Amino acid sequence: MTMEHIVSTMPTARQPGCPFDPPAGLIDAREHGPISRFPFPDGHQGWLVTG
Repeated sequence: MTMEHIVSTMPTARQPGCPFDPPAGLIDAREHGPISRFPFPDGHQGWLVTG
């Protein structure tokens, strides 16, 4: 059985420093695997691909 990772909000907040560093939320999602589920505000399901 595979655990599916779900991202509840699109991570966009960046730390000060290099503007090319990904937001911390994307790094966290990537650590769970290359694909996470992402529920859109209107209710349909999508995917967040980080790898």
